[in-house]
Amino acid sequence: MNRFRAAVLRLSAILLLSGCGDSDPEPDIRETLLEVPASVEIPLSGGRVVIPVRSDGAWEVATEASWLTPTPPKGYLDGEVTLAAESSADPWGRTATLRFRTGDAVAETSVVQRADEPVRVDARGHANCYLAAPGFAGRVYAFDAACKGNSDAKSIANVAAARIVWQDRTDLLGAVAYDAATGLIGFTVPGSAAGNAVVAAVDAAGEVLWSWHLWITDYDPEAAPFRSPANENGSEWSFMDRNLGATDARPGSTEALGLLYQWGRKDPFPGAGNLAGDERPVYDGEGELLPTPDAVADGFGTEELSIRNPQVFYKISYKTNDWRTPSDDDLWGGVSRRKTVWDPCPVGWRVPLCDARGASPYGFMTDGTAVWSSALGGYYYGRWWLPCTGTRVYESGALSTDIGGPYGGLWIATAGAANPDAEQFPALYGQYFFVIDGIFFGTNKDSRSQGMAVRCVKE
Repeated sequence: MNRFRAAVLRLSAILLLSGCGDSDPEPDIRETLLEVPASVEIPLSGGRVVIPVRSDGAWEVATEASWLTPTPPKGYLDGEVTLAAESSADPWGRTATLRFRTGDAVAETSVVQRADEPVRVDARGHANCYLAAPGFAGRVYAFDAACKGNSDAKSIANVAAARIVWQDRTDLLGAVAYDAATGLIGFTVPGSAAGNAVVAAVDAAGEVLWSWHLWITDYDPEAAPFRSPANENGSEWSFMDRNLGATDARPGSTEALGLLYQWGRKDPFPGAGNLAGDERPVYDGEGELLPTPDAVADGFGTEELSIRNPQVFYKISYKTNDWRTPSDDDLWGGVSRRKTVWDPCPVGWRVPLCDARGASPYGFMTDGTAVWSSALGGYYYGRWWLPCTGTRVYESGALSTDIGGPYGGLWIATAGAANPDAEQFPALYGQYFFVIDGIFFGTNKDSRSQGMAVRCVKE
């Protein structure tokens, strides 16, 4: 398995002979033997490898790499070194050199820590959300860092690095890094726990150029979509069986609540951490606790600001109740009826639209067959579970889960009707499906800066 490199030193000594005679002194030539493998490989997750050493004298080994520990550091004659390596903080791997020495003879072993070929989470296309399964410590996932949302155009330039904006477990992502040679962002998921994170491509100054939601879950949306019954227009929708970002679909589970979005934004905010409505803690890439969204909320937003600050909740803009200026009815394709680069759903899925005649994609929920569960805080429609997720309040970003009972909303990509008197009543809305403890309010409209859940449908 290993190719050997020999370092041989010839030591010459001239022996001075006593006595008479004119003959030249004979040199005493001696070879110092030192043989070690030319290279060894270690998995990205770390581990140990045994390196054989052949020598006819005393030897020692050293390295400048802090992530490598050779044991023992010294030996005599033939022997072996056990090399221990830490897991790599770079999903693209790293290299180091071991230097063996005996006297003036030196031999080197190149240590290569690399992962297998990365698993491309964008193999089926580009999106603002990528799914990756947990529980594969040595696996590297990767996606193209040059593409915005569902666009194939390489429009993100000057990427210098990648970083974690937030993650809902301190150890959810093991490593995140940009590889300039391939233009890919790679990440690892060392543990077996599910969760959510947002990662960003940044320039040399650390400015965010674009960001993506990483949905760490074993869930396969294609496995069991829920097909809604046809409405009076013959329209049907194929829904995911859970909210975007939910890592569970069991009724009553906190993990079924999912994430919360401002209408038209691609980046999520954490949802509730429990059914009592407490904040779900989130952490940076160093595992440090981050402030809650309301603590860093800002009162004025634009498209550019939302790109640079995916973690900032933008409160109502002056008069319009939108989170951004200028407003745009087509952020989630409500006008063009096409998935846009701002859509937060994975490849092949999108935020649901009203049909061509304006009928709500959630109209079937009001046909009298949905069953409320006060014990679990949500509605059953057959086996389909619709939890009350709470919202993030449009004027503060604070989490709210009870307004006289548990409640929640699911955004629809279609804009809500504006008041005909736009000068006196300039507020703009997004449509959503609203539920509250035991009462259906059906499809309604609310401020676009409100934070609500999303349940994706097939494109």
